[in-house]
Amino acid sequence: MRLFPEDSRCAPMGLVFTRFPGVQLRFGALFQAAMPHCGCDACDESVPDLLDELEAQVGAVLSGSFVEVLDLGNGRMTHQFNVEELGSCQQATGLDEISPAQLAWARAVIPVDGAWAPWPAR
Repeated sequence: MRLFPEDSRCAPMGLVFTRFPGVQLRFGALFQAAMPHCGCDACDESVPDLLDELEAQVGAVLSGSFVEVLDLGNGRMTHQFNVEELGSCQQATGLDEISPAQLAWARAVIPVDGAWAPWPAR
């Protein structure tokens, strides 16, 4: 399921329910994460903690506190969730696995400063 707000300055959100008990998250143009993060018994991730993290990340996207920066010169992308619950969580990864089509779309839709706008209130 992918949600695209009417205002293109707002980050789209997506949830993919997987066979493994969990979800794949997609925010903005290129952010992707899985919950739980690991499926092994040794990690034993807490469901309440995962739900808190999911709520904080969705809240960041909805409130305009999600930043997505594409650094083509260094071949990296950075995603930042600026919310109190996550303590300004940041993730940086390479662009090696991004297809040319995905990269072109990301360049076209990511705001110049990387800061996605808040979703409009109803």
